[in-house]
Amino acid sequence: MQYERAHNAREILDRRLADPPKALDLAREVGVNLTTLQSNFKLAFGTTIFGYVRVQRLKMGRILMSEHGLRVAEAGRHVGFSNPAAFTAAYRKHFGHPPTADQVRGQQRQH
Repeated sequence: MQYERAHNAREILDRRLADPPKALDLAREVGVNLTTLQSNFKLAFGTTIFGYVRVQRLKMGRILMSEHGLRVAEAGRHVGFSNPAAFTAAYRKHFGHPPTADQVRGQQRQH
């Protein structure tokens, strides 16, 4: 039962990635308390709710740069990072290289 609620929470996050609900609101939406949701989400997916949202946003930013030709700051802003430096730092930490590496590849494909 709790595993199903963690999956429901992830589906809600995926649908509302650009503007995800606060964790407490998400817990209410799936019908559990916050502590239960946080622990079950981590058990089910190996990451926190915040960590999941962050990685999904970074992946979406990567697609926006590599397949749609957006610049780093524009892609970061599009996926919810108000500060381009924060997007760049998070991107580098997650993917192991700066976002400009994927941006360049995307722009080369268009030529």
